[in-house]
Amino acid sequence: MKEYFREIYDIQDIHDNLATKTKIYRVIIRYLVRVFGLSISEVLISFIYKIQPLKKNSYIKYILRINLFRISYLKNLSNLDYKSANFIKKEWADFVSKKSASEEDKSGALHYLAVINEDENIKLPLNESIIEPRKFYIYGPSATNTPNPKYSDYTLIHTKPYPKILESFNKELLFLNSYYFMFAVDNNFKVQKELKARYKKIYVTTMQEHLPEGFNLIDLHKSGYIQSEMALQRILRFLIKEYKVFDCVIEGFNFYLEKDAYKNKNYHKLTRKDNNLINEKEICLSLADHDFLFNFKLTKNLVKRFNLIDSNDFREILSFTDDHYLEKLFISRDFSSLKKI
Repeated sequence: MKEYFREIYDIQDIHDNLATKTKIYRVIIRYLVRVFGLSISEVLISFIYKIQPLKKNSYIKYILRINLFRISYLKNLSNLDYKSANFIKKEWADFVSKKSASEEDKSGALHYLAVINEDENIKLPLNESIIEPRKFYIYGPSATNTPNPKYSDYTLIHTKPYPKILESFNKELLFLNSYYFMFAVDNNFKVQKELKARYKKIYVTTMQEHLPEGFNLIDLHKSGYIQSEMALQRILRFLIKEYKVFDCVIEGFNFYLEKDAYKNKNYHKLTRKDNNLINEKEICLSLADHDFLFNFKLTKNLVKRFNLIDSNDFREILSFTDDHYLEKLFISRDFSSLKKI
């Protein structure tokens, strides 16, 4: 899947994102970046921003400004300067928290700043009816072994359909993201039937309101464009909200610190190339859009809310300082691939 740059804007009811003038500026931003790349487009869009009329609360200027923040953020990542990139992201979040017309975007920006600045302990409503601790085993895309039967009394959680029958486990849950659901499951009744026959419950994180019978919608933590939770973080947030106490083993989540980010060949990745690897630009753009440091720090916060069992490799990564994690991430990932998007 070839990744193309798309402009960002507020999701709100005050300004019409499809108004002719707004659409023209959106298309200009989009194609300046696609044609000229990040550095040159930043200069051109900055010029367009500066010649805009001094009109108070101009939505056009706001769109130009937030896209300039994003372009500068991506440019610094592509130059392997994560410290400058993170500084710009904080400025971007601060700007959105004060100037956005979208409550969703404001909330997401403030949440980002709280997590990054370590000012926030995640507070979620708990299901008080749970008495006995539940046991979950989250099995991810970088696991090299099949799920460990040592944890056969745990509920096994997959983030993609697992191709082999696991006789040691009689309780399995499936959490799907919107992309996989849309292109591999939705409107495919054969696949839906097979999944419902195997998994005790199937959860989907999507903006789609109506799902097929047997598929359960998870409320997305709406956050705008500053950050968004990745698969593991969404699952942990869901489990914390649903269960007062639970034990959890986490395997196969290495925070993209290995060259082969999806080395579990049983992990069905729709965009896997012929050589069985994933396009590096796709990985880096996804990490940038979700915000890798936000998700790393958020995970450290979330694991305080449950009993993490074993999971030695996962624990080791969580013991890293921010700088250590970022240094290792920029060794394993080629963010320079973002220079031309």
